Amino acid sequence: MKRNVLKPLLMLCFSMICFLNLSGQNTQGSDSVVNPIYFDDVQIFPQNPSPTDSVYIVYSYESGDACPDFYLVKDSVVKNCVFVSKLSILSQGQICAQVVTKFKTKLLLGVFNEKTDLFFGGNFVTTIDPHACNMDMMGKVISVTEKSSIIQDENSQDVYEIKDEVLSIGSLVKFHGTKIQCITTPCYNIVDCFTIVDFTDCVMDKKGIVVAGKNSCEGQLLIKELTPYLSTPKLYVFVPEGVVSDDGSFTSSIEVGDKVIFGSVSFNLDSIFIGLKDSTFIPPMSDCAIAGFATCYEIVESQPLESYSISGKAIAGNEVVQSGSAVLYAKDFKKALNATALNSDGTFVFDNLIKGEYTVYIIPDIKLYKNYLPTFYVNKVHYKRADFVSLNENINELSIQLRPFNRPVGIGKIYGNIFFESTGLKDTVMAENTMNKVKVFLDVNYATNLPVILYNTNDEPVDWTLTDENGNYAFENIAIDSYKVVSETAAAEAEIPVTLTVENAVVNADLMLKSSENSTALHTPKLDVINMYPNPVLDMLTINLKEIQEVNIYNAMGQLTMQKQLNSGSNILDMSEMSKGVYFVKIGNSKTKLIKK
Repeated sequence: MKRNVLKPLLMLCFSMICFLNLSGQNTQGSDSVVNPIYFDDVQIFPQNPSPTDSVYIVYSYESGDACPDFYLVKDSVVKNCVFVSKLSILSQGQICAQVVTKFKTKLLLGVFNEKTDLFFGGNFVTTIDPHACNMDMMGKVISVTEKSSIIQDENSQDVYEIKDEVLSIGSLVKFHGTKIQCITTPCYNIVDCFTIVDFTDCVMDKKGIVVAGKNSCEGQLLIKELTPYLSTPKLYVFVPEGVVSDDGSFTSSIEVGDKVIFGSVSFNLDSIFIGLKDSTFIPPMSDCAIAGFATCYEIVESQPLESYSISGKAIAGNEVVQSGSAVLYAKDFKKALNATALNSDGTFVFDNLIKGEYTVYIIPDIKLYKNYLPTFYVNKVHYKRADFVSLNENINELSIQLRPFNRPVGIGKIYGNIFFESTGLKDTVMAENTMNKVKVFLDVNYATNLPVILYNTNDEPVDWTLTDENGNYAFENIAIDSYKVVSETAAAEAEIPVTLTVENAVVNADLMLKSSENSTALHTPKLDVINMYPNPVLDMLTINLKEIQEVNIYNAMGQLTMQKQLNSGSNILDMSEMSKGVYFVKIGNSKTKLIKK
């Protein structure tokens, strides 16, 4: 009888608690987060249930007598609230050992169709929301319109739109999106939910001049980049500040010819469209060659610039170089300024250059000119030894003679991967293949399309090659001997010694390009040599070490996926359970890229 009286009272008390709890949450605003209170160990499975998932509550506890002490019951269910309690298990005369034992007891709560608060022992545990949006994607804001933000997914490179929300370009966003079938243009996939992970400050690291758009960009003001000074200038879209008068006309505070410093976000996909005022959209691969979006700018000067040109010819032996690339550098600017394909008569032209000191690097078509090295003006193999010309008037006959070499033939092979220590060192102009139009990924540190030179023990170049789109290189069918593999850009250098023997005729040698800012010699210090094979790997990875070392393997997101202590000599790691993709192996001071097939 007493039990029948107490039960309604308990339900009334629990209902009051639920009401007060919900009222308290409402007063905190819709964005507030209530931290769950856990007593002992209470968990919900699954943690993010869908409307069709069965939900369990699991209670873990320790028993001092090796016998189970509790079981779970569902006390009551009121609107949007479920109350669960633990009840003691009465002794049935069983014999229990006096040892501490861990137990788990679980209770099926059923399927939830609505957002529900869960209480355990009268205390709030968590909110079950079967319709919650699972934010399982990550991307950056690459552009904006007047009323939305455009996100590019970092994995699939697909483009999504956040409607009615204008975020800072460059912001890192976690989100969930839905792909749609596009009918109209422009068209984007839909962002269902998102949260901002990090805002990216706008860094004004470029110089430019304001120009009037032409062709499909006519009527727009654009920024033409002047650092680097490009023969095919990169143009950036921006919305200039100004005043709208009573008649609706727009008076800009910036004019054609103004010099600016600015920050930008680049984009590479043909499908991305940039929103401007009056809902005008410009495709990035249109006649105006849009390269990105200017996210911030500042006027520094309002004077027109005087420009000059450098033209010349590349020669191999007694013939002109009919296929290859010409790369332009400015003195004290640590990256290439521009690259252009050679004309069939060996000529090249760089226009729109300001006064300064410049040099040109010729990379011949390796299929046609295998016995000629990539060469700087005048007849130099390395950037640090290149000659620069002073440009204060047009230079029309800059002749660059490629250096020949003799290649020792044999059964040996040296291969490996080359990558930059950081993506900030990456030279995207060098990475772009002007002949084959190789796509450059700005957020990976592969050394793409980079010349690699092989030296003998007399420091004479005896072979060269180019890295592929993943930074891989190979010297094949070379003589058994000792060599040195060298690669460089204007900002970074790397080298590694390699010895081929009859017993070890095939050697893997990976290189990391490090900053040459503080280097006074031609080459940087040697990398720690790691004999690691095969790369790419399918199942078993062999690593040979001179001494005991710890190996750390990270995935492309920088997450640690394996950590082991290795012995001196040969070590074998089982990679069969790891997912396909790119990994980085760090041993001591050495970092090597590894591809899992």
